[in-house]
Amino acid sequence: TLGLGQQWKGGDVARTVGGGQKVRWLKEELEKVHEQEDLIVMFVDSYDVVLAGSPIELLWKFQQFDHKVVFSAEGFCWPDWSLAEKYPAVGNGKRFLNSGGKFSAVPPPDFLKVHLIFSILHTALVFTPSVLLQIPLDPSRPPPLLKVLLCLFSFYTPCMFRIPLLCLLSSPDIGFIGYVPQLYDIVQLWKFKDDDDDQLFYTKVYLDEELRNLNGAIDEFTCIILRLCPSADEVIMKFDKNKVRARNMAFDTIPVVIHGNGPTKLQLNYLSNYVPNAWTHEGGCEICDEDLLDISEVEVRAEPPPPFPQLYFGVYRIV
Repeated sequence: TLGLGQQWKGGDVARTVGGGQKVRWLKEELEKVHEQEDLIVMFVDSYDVVLAGSPIELLWKFQQFDHKVVFSAEGFCWPDWSLAEKYPAVGNGKRFLNSGGKFSAVPPPDFLKVHLIFSILHTALVFTPSVLLQIPLDPSRPPPLLKVLLCLFSFYTPCMFRIPLLCLLSSPDIGFIGYVPQLYDIVQLWKFKDDDDDQLFYTKVYLDEELRNLNGAIDEFTCIILRLCPSADEVIMKFDKNKVRARNMAFDTIPVVIHGNGPTKLQLNYLSNYVPNAWTHEGGCEICDEDLLDISEVEVRAEPPPPFPQLYFGVYRIV
C-alpha cells in the first residue's frame, strides 16, 4: 500500500493544487517492477469507484486504442486553462486529460499473460455542482465564477472483483492503468516537490511533442473510465439476464470503471446496488445473503413505553 503510515506532504489539496507526493511514491514503486514488460499497473480511486467489468474486458478495450498509454478524459482543462488551446480539437467526446484514470495497452501476443495491479487512490476531484450545471464551460478559458475544490479523503473500500491491489492513501485525484515501461519513463521525468500538482505534470507530459514516443491517447468516449461528475445525467443502467452495467448514453459506451467523484456519491451508491452483479433479473439480490448478522438475541426497547406495548412489539415480530 503506497503511502500507508506515511505523513502526507502533498499540499493542502482541499484549497489548492498539489498531490505530487503520489508521483514520487509511484516512481519509487515502479523501480521494483520496471523490467517486467508484460506488467500493467492501474491506478483508480478506491472508496468511490466501482470496477464493473472483468480484467479480460479491460485489456480488450485497451487494445482497441492501439496506443501504449491511454488517459481518461474530462470536459474541462484542469488545473491550467491556458493549456487548453494546445489540445487537439475533437468533433465529439471529452477533449482533456484527466489523471484520475490512465491506462496502457498490452501487446497482442501477451494479452492473456498480463498481470494486473489495481492501485486504489483515495480521493476525488470535486467541482462545485451548481457551477457545473448552470454555467457553460468554454474550454479555451475558465469561467469567472468557476470554483474548483480539491477534497482529500482517506477511506478505502474493496473492489468489486478480486485482483492484487496496490493502494495509495491520502491523495487528491489520480488513477491510471499503464504499460509499465511507458509509465516508468513518465515518472522518471518527475523532478518536483511533493506539493506540486500531479495532474499538471501528466498534462504537460501528454502535450509535450518531444515525448510522442510514449504513444499516448485520451479515452474521449469514456470506453473504460467514466467519471460521474459532471456526467451523471449521461448514465443509465443496462440490464441483462445475469448482470447489470452502467451505460453512457452520450457515447453509447459501457465503461469498465465507474468513478463517483465529487458530489456524486449518492448516484454511485445507487449504481452499486445493481452494478455489476449485485442484483440481476434471474437471481434478484445476489448479495443480500452475504455477511448476515444473527439478531436473534438483540434486545428491543421503547423509551418512553408506548401505550399498547403488545401491538407495538408485534410489529417487530412480523418483520
